[in-house]
Amino acid sequence: MSTRCRTARSTSRPSAGGRCWPAPVDVVDTVNGTVAVLTVPLDAADGDWVLLRVSDPAAANGSPGPAGHPCNDLGVAYTSPWWLRP
Repeated sequence: MSTRCRTARSTSRPSAGGRCWPAPVDVVDTVNGTVAVLTVPLDAADGDWVLLRVSDPAAANGSPGPAGHPCNDLGVAYTSPWWLRP
């Protein structure tokens, strides 16, 4: 099974409908059963929390975000958010 690791931070971008969504920082394609290593630059001035989302790019999201959002696939796992302090 192929998965994607996504890191998102609290910096939000409004959609056409005016709702704000977490902004993805990075998308890394991975393969199930392997260790994924990624480095993401973080700055509390850009948003005060970050989380890691693992998703299945081959499966549809039952409750998708706005059209074209890079996280519109099935979420498999999420970490609890890490809170950043300046």
